[in-house]
Amino acid sequence: MIEAPLSSDSPEERAAKHLADAIVSYDPTLRDSGQVNICVLAGVQCYGQSPQDLDLVILINDRRPSPFMSTSGIALRNCCIVIELKSHDGNSVKFEGPHCYVQYSENWHNVSTQSRGQLFSLRNYLAENSRINPPFIVNLIWLRQLPSSILPTSKSNLLARDSTWQQFIDIVVDLQNEAVRPKEVRPLAHYFEWVNVLHKKISPGALDRKKLEVVSRSIAGTDKQYIDKLGSQLLIFRGRGGTGKTLRLLQLAKYIYQDLGLRVLLLTYNVALAADLKRLLTLMNISDGIAQPGIGVRSVHKLFRDWFVALGLLEDSDNDFLEKYDDLKCELFNSLTEGAIRKDDLDAAMRECGHDLAWEFLLIDECQDWPINERDILYQLYAYNSIVLADGVDQLVRSENPTDWRAPLKRSEAQIVSLRRSLRLKINLCDVVNHVAEQLEVSGWNLEPEPDIYGGQIIVLSGAPFTRTEHKEVMDQLISNGNSPIDMLYCVPPQLVHSDASGQRWSEFGASLNKWGYKTWDGVSNRIRSSYPTSLDQHRIVQYDSSRGLEGWTVVCLGLDLFYEYKKNQFVPNTREDMFIDEQAMAASYAAQWTMIPLTRAIDTLVVQFEDPDHLLAQIFYEITQSYPNVITWRS
Repeated sequence: MIEAPLSSDSPEERAAKHLADAIVSYDPTLRDSGQVNICVLAGVQCYGQSPQDLDLVILINDRRPSPFMSTSGIALRNCCIVIELKSHDGNSVKFEGPHCYVQYSENWHNVSTQSRGQLFSLRNYLAENSRINPPFIVNLIWLRQLPSSILPTSKSNLLARDSTWQQFIDIVVDLQNEAVRPKEVRPLAHYFEWVNVLHKKISPGALDRKKLEVVSRSIAGTDKQYIDKLGSQLLIFRGRGGTGKTLRLLQLAKYIYQDLGLRVLLLTYNVALAADLKRLLTLMNISDGIAQPGIGVRSVHKLFRDWFVALGLLEDSDNDFLEKYDDLKCELFNSLTEGAIRKDDLDAAMRECGHDLAWEFLLIDECQDWPINERDILYQLYAYNSIVLADGVDQLVRSENPTDWRAPLKRSEAQIVSLRRSLRLKINLCDVVNHVAEQLEVSGWNLEPEPDIYGGQIIVLSGAPFTRTEHKEVMDQLISNGNSPIDMLYCVPPQLVHSDASGQRWSEFGASLNKWGYKTWDGVSNRIRSSYPTSLDQHRIVQYDSSRGLEGWTVVCLGLDLFYEYKKNQFVPNTREDMFIDEQAMAASYAAQWTMIPLTRAIDTLVVQFEDPDHLLAQIFYEITQSYPNVITWRS
């Protein structure tokens, strides 16, 4: 049986139909055969992987006594093929060694590298979303406008417009190493499980729908004060947690992409936030594209790594990148300022690696926390007036002092848009959080509640564990408000995170949820944290360090006192030689600033759990409870 489900007339679906017809022409009995299953899927989404969009995926399970055979006499019983489609003509395609390139405008794109990346995306996606080991996968490139006569004669994964199904079989068999070639047919149940995984579509939760509604609002007419000057000034959105900085960036990114038709990159150092943004863009059906308008999301380290590789400062295969990161930044900065790397070199790198480097606007999250040398490098790689910043004031993670992005510029070359109102926290939460900030002596805290967003509640567990009963209570309330498990966010301290012998990490609470029968997206895991949840039933778990920029209808802060102490112990002052510096006070101030980040993640319900009922934070919440007895529920 052959199936090629089609729902539109896209190039990918036309190619899928063409391939399905070619298979039937090769053997008409396959159409109704009960001993072979072939599924040709177009436009497959490997959610959370990079690359995410796959043109074609073919799954074959051949149980016939005489299965598909290559011309060399080798049977092909099990097969998973991922195919990248290209419709370029002969003038826009070139071959260099084992690599195939296609041209977009002035830039040449390495299709071979892209195709290999798709293989790993598909393998990882099937491994993470299936209960069984993924199949052996072969990656092919189908040049739909080129005849076979102009393809390289050496061994390759290239197919042409006149390639037959027999040639497909021959290439797949040729690319399967003898040592790993499937010898026997996999169970049919495996085939159907993989098909079901690849058919899967993600759905928006209640918070997703709220964000999508905000991002979809037109800003061209309502924000004239900075829209009219976009591209002529450095633009800065400045506000504390919950004031809508990240959503402003998304709104602006959509405007740049949709109204101006340009490529825009959202840049953050927070891997968990990057995954969250990718999920939202997937729901909006927006990709970063290749040589076409799009919105990309990258971590800071990923963008800089791409530049290091493109400029020859780092080998692409180097696995010690993070250990060399600071030295590479210094080398790049010195090369740019001393003229060893010139504008011609930057232009050439962008032409060669346009998909990764050629962005017309950069939208940077939490810019106050960037090292100065990263700021200065970006100003040399991209024009300052193509950069938009979200400034979280003094919420610092990577540095001790906020970075002034206006310092190298004239005052007229930058515009600040101040955001003071909390667009996330309901008024009760906002009032309590403001009182906590006052008690912790967080300087300059000025979060104003939105008067129309009523309600909000807080549950404090002082010295009491967050049990299955507590979880069911807050989950039932979450569901009764029309939300799903994905709309809840759990924050855990590093003391409640563990690693196995191979370095894989997991959270104690994630293990408890799994034991209780719940699905999880455990963002503390170094294996899955760069992906994002694909089911509304998954419970999101992150370390406190990764909570900035995220939100939940209900947020559960586990061991908040442990996190506070962790941050106090982590603090290292800049200058130890000053005998008048009160290091303990500075450490407490640093921990207090960090504590305010998770406390501003919730919309409706905040659950705070303390291991030590005598801890400073527990005492502060207890005192505040006396002023808000109808808002805070105290349990000890």
